[in-house]
Amino acid sequence: MSILDSLPLKNTEELKRELSSPLVQWTGLAILVIVVFMFMVLPYLQWRGQFIDTIKVDSAQLIKLESLNAKRDSVNTIREKVDAIHEKAQSHLLQARTYNGAISEQLTMLESIFRPLDISFESRRFGEGAYESWLGERIHTEWVFVGSSQSLLDFLYRMADEDIIIIPDDMEMIPYQVRGEAKYKLSGKLISYRKLAVDQLKQQERLK
Repeated sequence: MSILDSLPLKNTEELKRELSSPLVQWTGLAILVIVVFMFMVLPYLQWRGQFIDTIKVDSAQLIKLESLNAKRDSVNTIREKVDAIHEKAQSHLLQARTYNGAISEQLTMLESIFRPLDISFESRRFGEGAYESWLGERIHTEWVFVGSSQSLLDFLYRMADEDIIIIPDDMEMIPYQVRGEAKYKLSGKLISYRKLAVDQLKQQERLK
């Protein structure tokens, strides 16, 4: 026998009616979505950001090797391996030659993900570019997306599967109502990096 069945009939009916109300059910759904977002989606997306550290290490090693005697066979062998790793790692960065081009590249990529999911954006703001040591130029945009819970979660997963790295930062997902319809707002920064040539990386390091 359930707990509800053991209650007096009047209390049972009142409790069932309260639990079946749209407000209670919508609140329960909101809590579930936020829990899934916090403990499943964000850790997976942030894991992608660890790849950035690998690129930094490879770039630093490559530049240091270039300062050594390139005639030594051992150095050349190591340099070829690091160079190959570095080139592969940089294929996951934005390829545009300028900051504005990188912003456009990131926007095009994001729109190709969220528009088919019937997600709109309430606002977006472009941050200033900044050099990231041993990596490239930091490109970040700040967004407020609006959509259903499922579409926003799908957006995050699809973004994580992109070849170009997009790192979420300060992300927040909250319930939101549009004309009485249950929606959610997803806000935060989306960070990518623009590829810089080795000579550009060395020049930026000298300027620090």
